[in-house]
Amino acid sequence: MNVVLSGMSDEAQMEENIRIACEAESNTLSEEELNVFKAVKKEINEKTKIPCTGCGYCMPCPAGVNIPGCFSCYNDKYLMEDKSARRRYFQSLGAVFAKPAVASQCRQCGKCESHCPQKIAIRKELKTVSREMEGVLYKPFVAVVRKFMKVKSH
Repeated sequence: MNVVLSGMSDEAQMEENIRIACEAESNTLSEEELNVFKAVKKEINEKTKIPCTGCGYCMPCPAGVNIPGCFSCYNDKYLMEDKSARRRYFQSLGAVFAKPAVASQCRQCGKCESHCPQKIAIRKELKTVSREMEGVLYKPFVAVVRKFMKVKSH
């Protein structure tokens, strides 16, 4: 069984989704259209490294890690073959801010894993994300940038 989950952020989007749902009919896609969807789904599944949906049930992390954000940047690196994924990882997760939310902050407490509906081995995957997205130059780089920007850790 397949289900469409449509995110909405305002009333206009909700009304549009209701209108579309009311007008839609089941089983109207052609065989060719269904094959396109199957091919795209297969490609996405093959390139997605961590099956995180971004639901946020694993949050908040006691160590301040933005778990869905870390996984999203990591997946984009492979899914979108995104050469700027590492830069976005640093920027969006505040690597040089007073309160960063990067994978290497994980304290391995495991609180997140009991809440994950996808049963992701979050602690293990955060180690992978940290290794691949942060690398060996991460801490020295961040220290230099923090000093230059006069950022103090909390």
